[in-house]
Amino acid sequence: MSKGRRSLKKPRKNLKVLIVIIIAIIILGCSFYIIIQQKPNNLLNGYSLYDSNNYTIQYKSDWTSNVNDTYPNTIIFTSPDKSGIINVITEQLPAEYTLDQFVDESISALTSNFNLVTSDISKEKISINGTDAYRISYKVNEITRITQTVFLSNSTAYIISYNNSINYFDVYHNMENTLKMKW
Repeated sequence: MSKGRRSLKKPRKNLKVLIVIIIAIIILGCSFYIIIQQKPNNLLNGYSLYDSNNYTIQYKSDWTSNVNDTYPNTIIFTSPDKSGIINVITEQLPAEYTLDQFVDESISALTSNFNLVTSDISKEKISINGTDAYRISYKVNEITRITQTVFLSNSTAYIISYNNSINYFDVYHNMENTLKMKW
């Protein structure tokens, strides 16, 4: 009989180990599910997350986001009253392009194609999340000034563009500072 008891203890011990493993898997599985379902912990109050293939950016929760039908590489964020518009544009570039070269050629195109006066254009070197960038500002008419933030990543230019309505300049800066690359 003693042999029978020994054989019963071994399966019970294995059963206890199996139950512990199953409970651990369930707990870990639930934890992973909760982590996956949570919003980013750095989401600004009152903002939503736009998630593209290459980047994420936060925008005001009451604004709309739409992909431009004509230019699918342009995302348009619009305020509820339609007076605030912020675009995020991506443009694939040749690998040898530098940020300075792209910005200088963009400014040159603005002055030659749109008859903008060079003195109305300003450019400032800045950093967005540790990445070199430029903030370009220019007038398109007497009452409208455009501000663009430009940086490069993996041979792609990222341009955040905003018409300077003072009402939404803080939203522009928040969006500019929350743009994060996925690589």
